[in-house]
Amino acid sequence: MVTNHFPNLFQPIQIGPLKLKNRIVMAPMGTNFADPEAPGFISERHRSYYGERAKGGAGLIIFEGTRVNPKRMARKGGPDLHSDQFIPGFRKLVELIKAGGARCAVQLSDRGRVGNLKVDFSGRFDASDTKEGEYVGASARPHPMSGVVAEALATKDLEEIAGYFADAASRAKSAGFDAVELHGAHGVLLNEFLSPYSNKRTDQYGGDLQGRSRFPLMVVRRVREALGDSMVLSYRMSVVEFVEGGLEIGDSILFAKMLENEGVQIIHVSAGINETPSAMNRTIPPMSFPRGRLVGYAEQMKKALKIPVMVVQRINTPELAEEVIRDGKADLIAIGRALISDPYWPLKALEGRSDEIRRCCACNQGCMEKLVQEQSMTCLQNPEVGYETLYASLKKVEKKKKVLVIGGGVAGMEAACVCAEKGYQVRLVEKGDQLGGLALVASVIEAKKEFAGVVEFLENRLKKLGVEVRLNEEVTAQGVKEGRFDEIIVATGSIPITAGINLSNSACEIRLAKDVLENPQNLGREVVILGGGSVGMEVAEYLQDLGKKVTVIEMRDGICSDQGPLNRVDVIERIEKTSVAILLKTKLLEVTANGMRISRDGKEGLLKCPDTLVLAIGVKPNPLPLPAEGRVHTIGDCREVGNAMDAIHGAFQVAIHL
Repeated sequence: MVTNHFPNLFQPIQIGPLKLKNRIVMAPMGTNFADPEAPGFISERHRSYYGERAKGGAGLIIFEGTRVNPKRMARKGGPDLHSDQFIPGFRKLVELIKAGGARCAVQLSDRGRVGNLKVDFSGRFDASDTKEGEYVGASARPHPMSGVVAEALATKDLEEIAGYFADAASRAKSAGFDAVELHGAHGVLLNEFLSPYSNKRTDQYGGDLQGRSRFPLMVVRRVREALGDSMVLSYRMSVVEFVEGGLEIGDSILFAKMLENEGVQIIHVSAGINETPSAMNRTIPPMSFPRGRLVGYAEQMKKALKIPVMVVQRINTPELAEEVIRDGKADLIAIGRALISDPYWPLKALEGRSDEIRRCCACNQGCMEKLVQEQSMTCLQNPEVGYETLYASLKKVEKKKKVLVIGGGVAGMEAACVCAEKGYQVRLVEKGDQLGGLALVASVIEAKKEFAGVVEFLENRLKKLGVEVRLNEEVTAQGVKEGRFDEIIVATGSIPITAGINLSNSACEIRLAKDVLENPQNLGREVVILGGGSVGMEVAEYLQDLGKKVTVIEMRDGICSDQGPLNRVDVIERIEKTSVAILLKTKLLEVTANGMRISRDGKEGLLKCPDTLVLAIGVKPNPLPLPAEGRVHTIGDCREVGNAMDAIHGAFQVAIHL
């Protein structure tokens, strides 16, 4: 018999006609998996992705935000339910989810003024989708990034939109869904009307809370009528918006009581407005934000309501989820990114295998950074996202192989694990005394400490799979020859680039970024960091916390140009709260006994020499030449310098196809 290690989390709950086997709900999160050749329709990737998570043990799966209004902007790769032609695809998906053991809901949405927050890697907003007649909202307000002004919806439009929601709900019923969730959070249309920040109307649909609630309640009534008594109705809301003049918890509680009176059966507590990368970080927080930050708001909701309350945001461990349910702070736990990372999170928790959970580290690199650039979602740690069925077939092999992996960073560890999962005999050799490489080094920073969980998971996985791991060992050509390996995977990482700068007469100590993070001793009080990329800024934060006086010199016009828009703005906002000095568009020419000669805006100057100069200007591949004894493959930074996601995904692709 399986011992239930989390009795409150895995306690069933009855909500109207719907009985859930546990309190774990897969939160609705966009995937951009729709087939470009068949926009809006359910794709094979949808079926693979949601089918796997249904088998993973969640009680309820809420399918991602789905467009109900044919007049509104379509999200590239997003699903539609504004026509009967979409019902058959949804019906097959529902059957698949239920066959996996989960119940299922669909979230219905009209994105309103927020529209499609599409930015490029550098964070520049793409306003190409803000077409005249399609870009509408509660009020004629400009988008904070593009400045494009939304057209205020006329009163006659509101009845039509409510009808679109009701029609989509009827289609969801026909498709076999157990529940419908209305998206009233994150700045979408229903949220817009409720919020004093975005609703500046002077008619009956604006003004006080009663007026601002009028349209969302109209939609709720129409949808409730369409669903009848056989389906559950959930409402997702931003109970706080984290903007000046935005919704606060007091009004949200009053509105939730109105929803309860209108037949809503679940209040899904979320927060924020997806207007800008900075605002989005309050909606789907990066790892620098605390876990479970909305639980207190959910608790206030629960005290005021009779219906179940669901809470979301960075509840990524079963221990925390159990605590929230046990203490009566919420009735349901909505989990988004953690189920992207590991679809079997619930089942592993139930079976007491929490140490095997591939824990989401909230890096946002594979999910949110991709989605805002209108690319398909993936996950830094889980390269199988959206291709689970395909990769399951590739793991079934007839011929067993003997594999040597050289290098114990995340690329080498991932490759070794995948090869072992295929049944190969694997040896992993690392010249240092620990595994993890640069990912482990990065985790010493407070804001990135959850990166240690990535390494911890891979280490546990290696042990469970029985991979032979050798630390403190150098690989030699003779050893490779004697091992008679069928496949050799080289993951020897990178080495720092040293500046093409005259440092010979330097009056300060010269250190490398990696060395400083591993051993910050004897740096002195004043430190200059050469390089304002992600590594340089990690060092800057770390040394700032240690009480150093830090200056960063960067040749470009901004910091962290190697990071996506969400993570970049997170770093910028953290740095702005410190005393770190940043010199942009600045080139270091020479370090002498007299000082640091720099060039800025075409003019040369001299800075005082610090106690220590830290080089963080990048790395280059560090390949390991090997004789052709078996097939040799290079992965990770020793093949091409990238980030942790590049390393893990590249390693996976090589290993899965061996």
